[in-house]
Amino acid sequence: MKTKDANDLLERYRAGNCTEEELRLLRNWFDTLGEEEKAEFSAAELNSISTEMWSAVQPRRKQSGKLRRISYVSAAAVVALLIVSVFAVRLFMKQQPEVPKVAITEQLTDTAFAAAPGSQQATLTLADGSIISLTDAKNGAIAEQSGVSISKTADGELVYTITANAAAQNNAWNTIATPRGGQYKVLLPDGSVVWLNAESSLRYPPVFAGSERKVILTGEAYFDVSAHKTMPFVVSTSKQQLTVLGTQFNINAYPETDNTITTLLTGSVRVALADSTGTATLKPGQQSSVNSTIKVVTTDPNDAIAWKSGYLLLENETFEVIMKRIARRYDLDIIYQTKPAALQLGGRISMNRPLEEVLQALELGTHLHLRVSGKQLIVSE
Repeated sequence: MKTKDANDLLERYRAGNCTEEELRLLRNWFDTLGEEEKAEFSAAELNSISTEMWSAVQPRRKQSGKLRRISYVSAAAVVALLIVSVFAVRLFMKQQPEVPKVAITEQLTDTAFAAAPGSQQATLTLADGSIISLTDAKNGAIAEQSGVSISKTADGELVYTITANAAAQNNAWNTIATPRGGQYKVLLPDGSVVWLNAESSLRYPPVFAGSERKVILTGEAYFDVSAHKTMPFVVSTSKQQLTVLGTQFNINAYPETDNTITTLLTGSVRVALADSTGTATLKPGQQSSVNSTIKVVTTDPNDAIAWKSGYLLLENETFEVIMKRIARRYDLDIIYQTKPAALQLGGRISMNRPLEEVLQALELGTHLHLRVSGKQLIVSE
C-alpha cells in the first residue's frame, strides 16, 4: 500500500466512511509492515500516521459477549515500535462501556517517575550465614570458602573459581537473591551460567560433589549448563524437578503463579513433578507447564528469555499478571482502586524504557488510569 492510499484510508476512517474491507486492509498493512514497505515512507510520515492512528481510531463494538480484538492498538503500536522505539501492545477485551482515557503526564509530579528499570542488584548469603551486598561490593575477590574463590567482575557478574584443595561440605549452601527491580548473573563452579530475574533466588553448594549438581530455584532464571555426563544438573522448584546433562533452558517458578514454566532452547531435559508421579522429556522448542500435571507445547523459546534483553513478552496475559511483572521490574507495589475489566494483553514491552512510557501505552490500551505515588502504582478508572 502506498503513502497516498494509506492516508486516504485514514481520512475515510476518521470520517466514519471506511468499509469493513478497507478497515481490514488498513489494519493488515500496519500489522505486516516490513523493511521494504518502511522504505517507502519517511520517518516523519510514519510518525505522523502512528499519531493519527492513536488519536483517530476508536474501538468498534460488537454485540457479542465474547472476547474481541481491537486492532487499532496493535496497528499504532507496531508502527511506534518500528519508528519511534516505543513498544507493541495488542489488546483483547470483553465488551464494556468506553471509559475516558486520562493522560498520565497530567496526573504526576516531576518526581513521580523515580522508579527505574531493573539493574544489577543482589545479595549473597554464604554457608556461614554472612550476607554480602553484591550491589555495594567492590569488584574483585569478596569471599573464599571450601577452597573456592568468589569474586565480582567489573560487569557485575558473580564468579566461583575452584582453587587448590577444594572440598564439598555437607549442608553448605550459598544463596544469591535479587530484589524487585534487580537481576544478576552467576558463574557456578562447574562452569554453568545462571541469569536470575527480579525477585528470584538460587541456592547451590559452593562445590558440586556426589552424583548430581543440584540447585534450588525460586522465581525465574535462565540456565546455560555445562556438560557433565556422569553428574547431571538438577534444578528443584516447589512444583517440579528438572534433570539435565548440558543444555540451555529457562524456568519461571514465581510463588504466586499457578504453573511452573520450563522452556528448552538446546539439548534435552527431563521434567518431573515434585512428588515424582509424572515425568516428561522436552526437546528444543518445547515448553512444559507444571501444576498437578505436566503439559507440553511447542513454542518460540526466545520469547521465554526476552527478559534477559530487557523485554516483557505478553501472550494473552491478564492485566493483573502484567501489573505483577511490571511491579517486580520497577520495584513497585500495586494498589487497585477499581477492579480491572476482563482484559487480555499481548505484545512486547521494552522494560528498559522509562516507566512513564510503559504506563502511557497501557493506559491507551486499557482505558485505566495508572498513577505512581512513591513506591506505589495506583490503578483507577
